[in-house]
Amino acid sequence: MQTERKFKKVINKIGITMILFFVFINVLVFVQSKISLCLEKTLPYDISYIISELLYGLAYFLSFVIPGIILYFMMGKNEKNYSLLTPVIPSPINTAAYIFASISIILTMAIINANIVSVFNYSEYSSKYLWDNGPRSAYQVVLAFITSALIPAFAEEFLFRGAIFSALMPYGKTPAIIISALLFGLMHQNIEQLLYTTAAGLVLAFVVCETGSIWCGVLIHFFNNFTDILKSELIERFPLNVSYPLYIAIEGAMFILGLASIVYLILTRAKRGSKNTDLKEKEPIPAKAISKHFFSSPTIIFFIVISSIMMTIHIILSILTSVL
Repeated sequence: MQTERKFKKVINKIGITMILFFVFINVLVFVQSKISLCLEKTLPYDISYIISELLYGLAYFLSFVIPGIILYFMMGKNEKNYSLLTPVIPSPINTAAYIFASISIILTMAIINANIVSVFNYSEYSSKYLWDNGPRSAYQVVLAFITSALIPAFAEEFLFRGAIFSALMPYGKTPAIIISALLFGLMHQNIEQLLYTTAAGLVLAFVVCETGSIWCGVLIHFFNNFTDILKSELIERFPLNVSYPLYIAIEGAMFILGLASIVYLILTRAKRGSKNTDLKEKEPIPAKAISKHFFSSPTIIFFIVISSIMMTIHIILSILTSVL
């Protein structure tokens, strides 16, 4: 019972952390957008664009890192554990195997997710209003890699696999993986991304368990976002008869390398062993109790409601877009 009470408190603290994230991401990005509007009026386009993108990257970074640090300070003295931030990377061949295996799984879920949401015509709305389409100059592409691949890779892994996962791990590896992944999916507040981002959260949390550090996950996260940007640039810059075969070739290569990597990781798992030695589990909590405390937490409920409202707004906009 004492372990359950501690778990309940940790869940509430994680809920507070997610609410803080929601506040920070909206406030900081709003401030950044206002500054960007002022810069557009006073500076040449290229300069204002670069500064605006870097400010957005900074706002995005702080929105994840600050709540993660706050969660660390909210945890009790004996609960603080950021051993997952230790700069540990598996051997080059194992790291490559984790990257290709993970990206192939995430890509599969992304394709399934895309087919599901296509029923609601949501992709038309997202491509028109949510994503920045159109050819970009060289410096804009570089900035896109920084703000859409590099910064999210570290910032999101720091919060979800570094802070939240660490806080949950003492209460069981399985609940730590599932809860951190579910919150990761809800964090995007985008119905088009919900299924595959949750799946990505499961994969990344599993890799943390296998490697004992977030850094392999950071690399996976970066290369996943990197390939998304790369494929987008191919489509925008080349004719369809060129870009589409290249797009298919990239995805095909990812699948083949991914399958080979999965087989390799399964065959060598016993030899590698588990690296999460610093994350000792307490007395196991029944799954029913974990579910009860999670879904009855006021702060978690509040965050789920906020995320659901945002996703509902996007769905309504999707419907309106398809009708108008």
